[in-house]
Amino acid sequence: GNLKVIHRSLADNCGSQQNISLKDVSMICDQGMEMVASPIHMMVDVQMPPNDVGTEDDRALRVDVVITEASFIVARGHYAQMLITLDDNLSESYSFLRECQEDSHMLQRDIRSKDAKVSEELDHVHSNETKNISHGGVTLHESKRRMYMDFKFK
Repeated sequence: GNLKVIHRSLADNCGSQQNISLKDVSMICDQGMEMVASPIHMMVDVQMPPNDVGTEDDRALRVDVVITEASFIVARGHYAQMLITLDDNLSESYSFLRECQEDSHMLQRDIRSKDAKVSEELDHVHSNETKNISHGGVTLHESKRRMYMDFKFK
């Protein structure tokens, strides 16, 4: 396929725009079998307003995704691999997808315990004075924003 990426930083700290275009994407498995009936095309446009504009909605990233219809050809081996992957990902002993209240409560306890451990580790990392310095010596400034995504399938 063909990949085209354009990034524009707008003057006077007015945000930025990103355009990504991916054309003629096809897929072949490790056995050389075609996995897509016809090539897929996708375009992604991102509008990123400046940090200091109006409301939280005004600062939100706007993402438009356009993708063509995709018809996948799934051979028996591919189907078996999908089922194995799903089984591995959903067969946890305390899956939140199950109805059992006891399983749900135990899972929530496990998650809270893990979150507490991660939080302690992050506090230790954040106490380091160089936490926001990149490999180039540039200071990193994080900015949490909302993101609105619009998907169109053609």
